[in-house]
Amino acid sequence: MLTEGTTIMLHTGQRLSSKYAATGDMVALAVAEDVKIDGLVAIPAGTLAVGQITEASGTGGLGAAGRLMLRPLYLQLGETIVRLDGQSRRNGTLPVATAVGMVAVSGLFSGRTAEIPSGSPLESAVRRTVTLHVRLRDGC
Repeated sequence: MLTEGTTIMLHTGQRLSSKYAATGDMVALAVAEDVKIDGLVAIPAGTLAVGQITEASGTGGLGAAGRLMLRPLYLQLGETIVRLDGQSRRNGTLPVATAVGMVAVSGLFSGRTAEIPSGSPLESAVRRTVTLHVRLRDGC
């Protein structure tokens, strides 16, 4: 059982920019580290996941900075879909500052355009408990 609230660390699969992204765009994500249940790898690192841009605004008038918000949606293991949620439970989305770390934010604005580099970490959690069917190797 993969229980609701289990943390799954993801990373972005591409560079995202408020200059080109649009609200609703689907985003490639990947599991950053193995997820284990009782010592067994239930979700291997590298498993593909899907996220969605929930807000994308380019630079505005009067020097307003661009903004990107990204929400992890799901990953699929065989026929099992694991629904994901962002750690920001208030609205279910992760602002740029959360997705890439507070320290790095100032360096990510180029001409006040919000950017999330490829490989940026993104913390997610299992939205709903699911049963996974783990295939054991070598007769174990």
